[in-house]
Amino acid sequence: MADRTPPPLDDGSLIETEARSRIERAVGLASEPIGHAVTGSRATGRAVGGVGSRVEALDLARFVMALMVVGAHGRMFIDISYPLYFFTFLGGVLRLIMPIFLMTSGYFFAVQIRRGIGGWAKRVLILHLIWSTIYIGAWMPSGTLSLEKATFWYFFGAGHLWFMPALLGGGLMLYWLRHLSTGRLLLLAAAAYGLGGVVQYAMDLTLDFQTVAHHNALYALPRNFVTYGFPFMVLGHLMTRREVREFIDSILSLRLFLVLCALLLAENAVKYWSFDHEAIFEINLMNFLIAPLIFGWLLSLKTVRAAAWMAPLSAAIYFVHALVLLLLEPVVGLSPTPLTLLAIVVSAVVGFGLIKINNKPIPLV
Repeated sequence: MADRTPPPLDDGSLIETEARSRIERAVGLASEPIGHAVTGSRATGRAVGGVGSRVEALDLARFVMALMVVGAHGRMFIDISYPLYFFTFLGGVLRLIMPIFLMTSGYFFAVQIRRGIGGWAKRVLILHLIWSTIYIGAWMPSGTLSLEKATFWYFFGAGHLWFMPALLGGGLMLYWLRHLSTGRLLLLAAAAYGLGGVVQYAMDLTLDFQTVAHHNALYALPRNFVTYGFPFMVLGHLMTRREVREFIDSILSLRLFLVLCALLLAENAVKYWSFDHEAIFEINLMNFLIAPLIFGWLLSLKTVRAAAWMAPLSAAIYFVHALVLLLLEPVVGLSPTPLTLLAIVVSAVVGFGLIKINNKPIPLV
């Protein structure tokens, strides 16, 4: 039987203790460009398929999901119940957060590339390089830093910044393939995501994660721009096509959603009972079916209102929360759940500060 003993609460902390003091220096050196790099995360203009300049339900959803990302990285609930932590964050339902973020980027992709792909790609790349420099400098003590490690993490993304190369590479792939028919695009997306699932489950079944070398680097195999970024950007982009929206609207029902959620729960139960708790749990195959339903439902909420600050603040929280957790953990001495709640508040305050000094927001969606 797989080892399901939860890891020690201090295991898997964001960086080695000796590297913590480097964060203040990194943030201090880069505070000005970071302020300009925080995204407004809100599209302007009008895209194909009648995509408007703002979908307030998506703004609200992204804000809530950004808070949940803090919960995931703060290991919320692990001090209360390991199964609760697993089925919500580690391998559970909140693994839907990043697919919906990527679908949002795909949905507004036509707006962002209306003057060509170069400007969008440059903005995303600059944002990625700025934050990667900060986090790689913080997470790698000088004694362990090497050109090979830095190159790897710049390419695949350090920690939660994996989203950036997945977004950039997935966007470039979508740009080159965007004129394909709906069926072909959907088939490519499903094949790519399925490949990621096969790779992940093959590793989970065959590797000894207690002894395997370069454990953190293994996440890049199923979670990259080909097998993760591209598939969900395609799904978001396809939601701008009339026939796809009409199909989603026609099948959208609480009964179907509950059936798919039950299948997702079954998939996660297999993970929980069959695999070591150190295994890779990035991909839930059922997310490929559930995420479009949730996204279609959000698009249908015409009466939802969201404050204008929610979109930029959600991006700011996403970028700064790991630093906040890193600095708070050794100071406050709280267990994961109260630490996470405190980190959410502090991340929001810091995020507002970055928005205030941000004169040129860089849109990502």
